[in-house]
Parts: sequence; structure tokens; C-alpha cells
Amino acid sequence: MVEWIESSENNMRYFSLLKNLTTINSLDAEPSVNPDIKDLKRRLRSARRRSERGTPFYYFGRIAAVLAIPMAAAALWFAVINGRPEPLAQSEDPYITVYTPLCAKAEVVLPDGTKVWRNSDSRITYPRFFEGDSRQVELNGEAYFDVHQNKSYPFVVKTPMEMEVIVTGTSFNLSAYAEDRDAEITLVNGSVELLDLNRGDKMRMKPRQLARYIPGNTSFDVEDNVDTDLYTAWRDGILVFDNVDLQQFIRKIERWYGVEIVIGDTKLLNY
Repeated sequence: MVEWIESSENNMRYFSLLKNLTTINSLDAEPSVNPDIKDLKRRLRSARRRSERGTPFYYFGRIAAVLAIPMAAAALWFAVINGRPEPLAQSEDPYITVYTPLCAKAEVVLPDGTKVWRNSDSRITYPRFFEGDSRQVELNGEAYFDVHQNKSYPFVVKTPMEMEVIVTGTSFNLSAYAEDRDAEITLVNGSVELLDLNRGDKMRMKPRQLARYIPGNTSFDVEDNVDTDLYTAWRDGILVFDNVDLQQFIRKIERWYGVEIVIGDTKLLNY
């Protein structure tokens, strides 16, 4: 059953709809309460039914309640045999954009079950439903991705730079702010593929590797055997700096605390 659910996005959507129907159908089940309270509720329902009985609304309500679940199940069945379900609600914009302001962190779960932790001043855009041959999202900022594994539907992260991150199921940290001069990817586990859209070059990363994309460079700058905690500790409210220049330090501090730091001597920025 689990393999069938994870085999495609449509199957996962069907399963979610079935789960919702099951939840609706179970709403009539009463929790365990004091017997006196149950007796009082029973008498109140009985009195209400006697007052409503005989009116058209009473019989219509009873019929609607009986037919609601079978009709929903039938609609779901026809969606399954036709190969694609209709969304429960239509929206003018098929994409969702969530923004994390300065001095804040937030988490979002994407339609496929992928979890994304967003750092301060970060924006991610994703579709309400993943369709097509891949799951594509856009990131402007920093985020930690725990990607739901599905080899049939690669997960693609587009950045403000001419660079994309392609994965099938893995955990990694990606820092790609539009105002920064580069992007930085730290692979915690699994495997990711980096695509330089300018040159058309690809590079596959291994766990505990860090790769930097600098526009104009002929290749990715790669470091092996890095301590991934240095680059993911921000999720726990900790900033760790190790051998970074003052400019990088200032950028992170400004976003973290929502302040502006002014340096009189710009030569210090490269120290």
C-alpha cells in the first residue's frame, strides 16, 4: 500500500482525499464522556428531532447526511478511473509564496510531504499541486530541505542565480539570496545534482560536501568532509562562524537580528 501511495503524485493525492473522507465519516463518533452528560445530550437531540420532524428541512437534512459520504466516494472513484482528480477548490493563482521576515524562522510542508525550514528573510514559491515530470519550487533566501523521496519525480529548486538543485530524496541546506554574490549548498545525506544553466554543466554532490556557485566561475568550488552542523545549526537558533570573512558575517547578523551594520573602512570586509 505504501509503495502504491509513493509511486506517483496522483496516488498520494487520492490517498489524502480518502483520508479526509474517513475523517469526515468518523465525526459522528462520540468521545467517552460522563454518562449523565451523554444522557442529557441524548434527550436534547431527541427534543430537537421532535421539533424538526415533519418539516421539509428535517427530511432533506437526513437525506443529505446519508448521501454525503457515498457521493464523495463516488466522485473520488470516477476521478481515479479517469486518471486525474479535480482539485477540491479552485484558486486564481496555482502557486503559493511564503515569506519569513527578518529575525524569524518558519517551517512549511509542501504538497508532496517535503519539509522546508526557512531562515530569516527567505521566500519560497511552490505549486498547490505538483504536476508534470518534476516537483519544482523557487527559493530566494536560505532553507533546509528534507525532501520526500520519489525517484519518478525529481525535486528541483530554482535559485535567483543561474543555478538549480536537482534531487530525488535527500536532506540539504541551500543559501541563495538574490543580493548575495554566490549560492552555497551543504549536503547532509543522499545525493544532489547541481546544474549551471549558463554553462550547462552538472555536478553531483556527496554527503558532507559543500559546494559554492559563484557566477562567472568555470566550476563549482567544492569542500569535502565539512561539519554539516556548522551550516544547519541556525534551525536550532544557533549561528556558527568558522573562517568566514567580515562581509559574510555581517550579512548573516543583519538578517538574523533585523539590523543594519555600517563599516567605515570597507577594506575590513575581506578580512
